[in-house]
Amino acid sequence: MEHENIRVLYITNMYPRGPGSYSGIFVKQEIDELKKLGLSIDLLFIDGQKNKLSYLNIFSFINGINKKYNLINVNYSLLLPQTIISKRILNLDTPIIFTLHEGGLGHTIKDTDNVLKHLINSTLWRKPLLKYVNLVITKNIETFNYLKTEVKNIEIPTAVDTTYFRPISKEIARKKIGIEDEGLILFFPANINNADKNFPFIQKILPTLKSKISGNLTFLSGPQPPEKMIWFYNAADVVIFPSFYECSPVVIKEAMSCNRPLVTSNVGDIKRVIGHTYGCFVINEWNEEEYIDKILEAAKVSSTNGRERLLEKGYDWPQTAKKLYTILMAEAYQVNK
Repeated sequence: MEHENIRVLYITNMYPRGPGSYSGIFVKQEIDELKKLGLSIDLLFIDGQKNKLSYLNIFSFINGINKKYNLINVNYSLLLPQTIISKRILNLDTPIIFTLHEGGLGHTIKDTDNVLKHLINSTLWRKPLLKYVNLVITKNIETFNYLKTEVKNIEIPTAVDTTYFRPISKEIARKKIGIEDEGLILFFPANINNADKNFPFIQKILPTLKSKISGNLTFLSGPQPPEKMIWFYNAADVVIFPSFYECSPVVIKEAMSCNRPLVTSNVGDIKRVIGHTYGCFVINEWNEEEYIDKILEAAKVSSTNGRERLLEKGYDWPQTAKKLYTILMAEAYQVNK
């Protein structure tokens, strides 16, 4: 079966919502890279962030699926039940690939009073759905293992655009974003209002950190438009990321691709991705003193070997897209032969 005859439908609630949007950009990049390899891909975007009721609109799923596809790739657990129901209603035998992005499975940290979040992160309702899935593509095998299932699976971590995210002179990057200060610059590549990213922890350590340095301390945060992120990474002395939980965060790989020093919590696949990268530190607990010490140590590193590590492990898009292409083609051929 030639790829010209393969039609794939991506169903996702993660996708850029217009110019300057960074949300779900890794899904868009994945689709774009697979299209370059010759796959025909349609997109069904369920904007649950804008309107939670869109998850319940079964007609959106039926209308999106009601075409001849060789594969359906569901990119989030909350979209899986509706996809399965729509297939049944339409009496289709199209195989489903489920891409597991969530990093919160099995985690309850700092959310003991959030019943809805516990329910969303629960493995109990996900596991029964997997018997209707032909293959799980997990971004992090440790996350998948929380499901305790024998369903066929393969780990393919989130990739990074190494052609765009690259080392640039710190002076040029700072000038680009309007900073002329010679002091310590930290970059937190996440939304400070996202509770999962643990911004209050950063607020706690900043005063003590400032007291330990001689110059000024500048704190930068996201989200930034995609076209600006490269300047923020390269302008920073240290990228900090004390998140409570993750799956396979692309911001870690973006920082590494720019050879920037990192101080991050040990969540998701971060420790495996970073490995022994010089100038990058993974903290096992949210210890304020240890974070401060490691930030000061990382600030002494002018450049890491993170980019070399990423390319060696195959976390760039060309290598990752080829793996995905091979998997999608194999599934399509097996079911549609």
